Amino acid sequence: MASKKELKELKLTDVKDEVEKYKNVEIYQFENGSTITFAPLFSPSKVKNLVTELHERFGSANEKGIDLQPIITEYAHFLAIKYFTSLGSQISDKLENQLVELEFLIDGGYFDEIVNEVFSKKEIAKIWTQLGNRIGEIEVHAKLNKQVLDTVASLEIENKDLFEQIKNFTSESK
Repeated sequence: MASKKELKELKLTDVKDEVEKYKNVEIYQFENGSTITFAPLFSPSKVKNLVTELHERFGSANEKGIDLQPIITEYAHFLAIKYFTSLGSQISDKLENQLVELEFLIDGGYFDEIVNEVFSKKEIAKIWTQLGNRIGEIEVHAKLNKQVLDTVASLEIENKDLFEQIKNFTSESK
């Protein structure tokens, strides 16, 4: 354990100074001379927002009959482009438009270059880690929900006579 002399109380000003690193941007120049501004470090809050959007888009895609499963990797990387590059302000919030924009980036040859050359593998891994955490949370919630429903069903079966008595009592008192 550190001596009392080495201990330092955490202060919000120190935290604020530490997160300044996420505001840094760099410029990448493509072979054709065009440039893109990007965040070399992905902030945890933006990664969380990205994963939330990915989750929401999957839900809305299912409702619209669109299967995003075959392109989950590309779509997650596309959202990284949205959240961590200067292209983000030009990317639509509508799923159908985003899929067209994703195709433009792929066919234009920019997608792979941005994902593989502009973004570091360590930063991309943050997205997959957060996504794995979100999937784990969803699975836990689903299991808990099933346990609650099973318990309620079990109680209804075990206490069927009691429920009938209550139902009859409420009917008689009307």
